[in-house]
Amino acid sequence: MNGLHEADHGWESVHQRLKKHQLRDAERWRLRDWDNHPNDPGWEDGTYSTCHGKLRTKVQSGDVVFDTVYPESPVGATPIIRSAFVVGDASNGVLSFSEFMFFDGEPAAGVQARMSRGHKSLGRGQVEDYMEQIEAHDAYACYPAGSKPKSIPQELWDKMLSKAGERSNCSPCGSCDSRC
Repeated sequence: MNGLHEADHGWESVHQRLKKHQLRDAERWRLRDWDNHPNDPGWEDGTYSTCHGKLRTKVQSGDVVFDTVYPESPVGATPIIRSAFVVGDASNGVLSFSEFMFFDGEPAAGVQARMSRGHKSLGRGQVEDYMEQIEAHDAYACYPAGSKPKSIPQELWDKMLSKAGERSNCSPCGSCDSRC
């Protein structure tokens, strides 16, 4: 993936997986939580534009964002890195990327994240450590923005995108920024 090894700085951003009432599938952690985070990360359009506003104001072009989730219950379990991308442009509070790494494997084999809530700044050493671990796993694949990861069934991908279209902003409760 272009730019990952040159990154001096990164961010870890925690997202919850879909809730049981949203989808009763063990693979729901692969999808965005369409009640609270319907748009980000926007693998389908190469943007991170709506959720975690405080994070988006801090990220700069060239930074790596590691999107992490809790794949299993309880939520207190260790989150894993679901996807990662290098920010190409960070203008006007919208983070743009041209490609992303996505974890297509089984949850137990994912790279474990270090934090449990909100977002965290990462130095060069932490970024390199995460990238070495990601590259050591065959289950992390690189996709161009706009591509559907192979581990997400088409009907679920379509449903997630439909939900994003219905909800152009995060939950009105403000949970995205209150945890940051």
